[in-house]
Parts: sequence; C-alpha cells; structure tokens
Amino acid sequence: MMRLLHWVTSRRTSEYNLPHFPAEWGAPPPEIEEAGGGLFSILYSAVGDDFYKETGPGIEKSGGWETRRPISTTWEIPVQDEVEQDSTDNKWTWLKYGDLNAFWAKDIQLIRHTMMNLPDSNPDYHTERPTAFVTYLPDEGVGSFHIFRSMFAVDNIVSMNVWGIEKKESYPDQPLTTYATWTVDTKPLPPVLVIT
Repeated sequence: MMRLLHWVTSRRTSEYNLPHFPAEWGAPPPEIEEAGGGLFSILYSAVGDDFYKETGPGIEKSGGWETRRPISTTWEIPVQDEVEQDSTDNKWTWLKYGDLNAFWAKDIQLIRHTMMNLPDSNPDYHTERPTAFVTYLPDEGVGSFHIFRSMFAVDNIVSMNVWGIEKKESYPDQPLTTYATWTVDTKPLPPVLVIT
C-alpha cells in the first residue's frame, strides 16, 4: 500500500519522475484530481527509517521516504523533586490535553503568517530560484500524534494529565503567548520528555 501511495499523490508526467508502473502489480490506481499533484510528500511515523525508505514507487526496495537533515536538540536534565502543579506564578498556566487544540490553532496562524512573509534570502539562506518552503502545522493530528503514542503505544501507559505550559505576556501591539507542549517517549529507556 505504501508503494501505491506514490502513484496516488503524484501525477504521471515526466516532471514527477515516477518509473513505469510495475506490470506485476496489475493496473495502476486511477488518477484523482483532489489527491494528486504533489511534488513531494512528508511522512511522519515512529515505525523507523528503513521500512519507509524501501517503499518506493517501483519493484525495487528503494526510492521511498528518506530522512533529510533532521535536527534534534537534547538536554540532559538532572532528577529534581516533583514540582506541584499549582506552584507556578500567575503568568504560567498548565495545559491539559483538552487545551492543546486551541493553542495549536493560534500557532497555525503565526506559522502561516511567517511562511507567507519569508524573504527569498536573508543572512541565513539564499535561493537561486523559486523554492518551496515547507512546514508542519500542529493540527489535524500532527501535534496530538505524540500524545496518543505516549498514552497507547507503549507497554506501560504514561499517566500524565499535563501536556504543556503557557506563559501569558502582553506587548503594546499584540498579546503574545509563549507555550510549549510535550510528550514522553518511554522506549528506549531512559524515558525522554519530547518537546513538541
């Protein structure tokens, strides 16, 4: 099924760089106007790199999704006494699972505004020709995937009722919210707090 996905999300013209549809698979899936036309796709999964790398659009076990320059930041934090949920000052608010969609909706507006206003170049990068700038949006399950995985896809269900924190700040031109959301990855040990 993952191999066929390339044929559904792409067009069949030369610019999409697909091989001939393998005769061993029978007839190709129909082209669907609303689903096709993607020049690339992004797959977000916890199954692992090798499986998806081998699920390309042809018979060969190659040409699938590849990890490209991922960035992770890791902080080792010494064990400390537990912090009580009501011990923060009044500028900080703990976020429960039900609060997250509202915060992600705010973030989407900021992300879209930022992406629409990206210059073709700045001191950090320069583009020789038009380039696609791509980002994830945290709604539609992208942000909550990590939480579901923590709650249901591990041997010992993670028991947490706080999945983030918000700090309310006000500036003259707009109210600004600073927040972080997180999940816990329990495999491999030791458990890791993943800031999402």
